[in-house]
Amino acid sequence: MLSDSQFGYRPHRSTELASTLFLDNIRKNMDKGQLTGAIFIDLRKAFDTISHSLIVSKLPNYGISGIEKEWFTNYLFAREQCVSVNGEQSSFKPVKCGVPQGSILGPLLFIIHFNGIVASLNNCKILMYADDTVIYYSHKDIEVIEKKLQDDLASITSWLQQNQLIINMKKGKTESMLFGTGKRLSTLNGRQMNLECNASKVNFTSHYKYLGVHLKSSLNMNDHVNKAFKKASGYLKLLAKTRSFLSTKASLEIYRAMVIPVLTYCSLVWTCSTTTQKKRLESFEKRAARIIFGTSEEQASNRMPSRAIERIDDRQIQNDLGILVSELQSLCNSYDAFWIRNENLANPLSFTCPFRRNCSKRKKTIQSAAECFDQLTWDTPQLMVSSCCGNWSELPNYVYITTTPRVPLTSQQHKWATKHVY
Repeated sequence: MLSDSQFGYRPHRSTELASTLFLDNIRKNMDKGQLTGAIFIDLRKAFDTISHSLIVSKLPNYGISGIEKEWFTNYLFAREQCVSVNGEQSSFKPVKCGVPQGSILGPLLFIIHFNGIVASLNNCKILMYADDTVIYYSHKDIEVIEKKLQDDLASITSWLQQNQLIINMKKGKTESMLFGTGKRLSTLNGRQMNLECNASKVNFTSHYKYLGVHLKSSLNMNDHVNKAFKKASGYLKLLAKTRSFLSTKASLEIYRAMVIPVLTYCSLVWTCSTTTQKKRLESFEKRAARIIFGTSEEQASNRMPSRAIERIDDRQIQNDLGILVSELQSLCNSYDAFWIRNENLANPLSFTCPFRRNCSKRKKTIQSAAECFDQLTWDTPQLMVSSCCGNWSELPNYVYITTTPRVPLTSQQHKWATKHVY
C-alpha cells in the first residue's frame, strides 16, 4: 500500500538506503552517457500543517474504517493546546492540524497522508524520506530533462496545495541540480536548468546536502569525506579536552558512539579506497588511541585482550553488509537498479550486482557489500548469524549474491539451495 519510494519510518529502511539508491541510479545513467536532473523539495513545517480531516478521509484507502477510523478521529481531533510564558498561561484552544509530535502513530499518519504524491508524477522517479523528497529524470538532452522536471514539479505543487502542504523556496532548501560525468558536464558550457515553482525560480546549485550526504554535480565525494573528517576531528578534540575527567571505558564508549558514526555514515557511497584516504584513517585512529589510552594504537592493542580501537574500515564493512541485508529483506521494486535476478540459475533468489563504472572509478558502492556477502554465502554461512549485524539471522538462507556473472551452481550448491528453498 505504501510506495516503495518512501524510506522514512519503515522497517529495514533508512537514510543510508535512500542515499545509496539515489546515487547508484545516477551512476547507472552516467554509464549510459546520460545526465540526471534532480529537484530536492523541502516542505515548510510539514508535520504541523496537514489537515486532520484530510488524514481521516484517506484512512479507508488503507483498510482502516468503522470503529478503527473513529478511534483515529478521536485521537487526532480531541486535542487542545495552550501557551505559557513567564508564569502566564493562555486559554486552551483545539488543535485543528498537524500530527502529534513524538508519538509512534504521528509519523505513520504522515507517510499515509504523503503517500499520494507519487501518483501525481508522470515522468520522473521519486525518493522520499518522510517529507524530504527528491524527483529526478535522466536523459542525454538537458532540455528534455528540464521539461520533464518542470511538468512534474507543477503536478507536485498542485498536489501539495490540495493537501495543505507548502514548499519551502528558501535558498538551500528547495533546489535543482544536474548530475553527470565531469567530461559530460563540461560540454554544457555552464548551461543551467531554469525551473519555476509558484512563480518563483528554483535555485540551481552545483552542490547539495541530501540526507546528510554532501553531493556535487560530478558525484565526487571528496567534499563529503573532508567534511566528515572535519566533524569527527572536532568531536575528537572535545574528547581530548574532557579526557582527564573520564575513565578509559567511558572515553572509549564516547568514541564509539560519537566519533565513529560520523566517519561510517553512508559509507557505501564514499568507502575509503585511495591510499591517501586510508593513511588519513590510520592517522585518525592512532590519534584517537593516544587520546583514549595515552599511547599508540599498537601499544594499546598489545595491552588489551582484543583490539583497543575499533577499525573504522571494519565498521564500514559491517555497515555495508547491514545495508545489503536491509535491501534484501525489503525486496522492494526500487532495488532493481542494484540487483539483476538470475532466473536461469537453480537458486530462485539469485542476484547479480552490476558493476558501476562511475563509482569514483573504483568498485566501492554496493559491490563491496555484495563481495563480502558472496564470500559468506556458501563457505561460511554461520558467519551471517554470528555477525555484529543482528539482521543477518532474519535473512532468507536461500538468497545468493554474486558481483559477477556466474556459471550454474555446482551440484553441492544446488543441493544446499534446494534443501533451504523447498
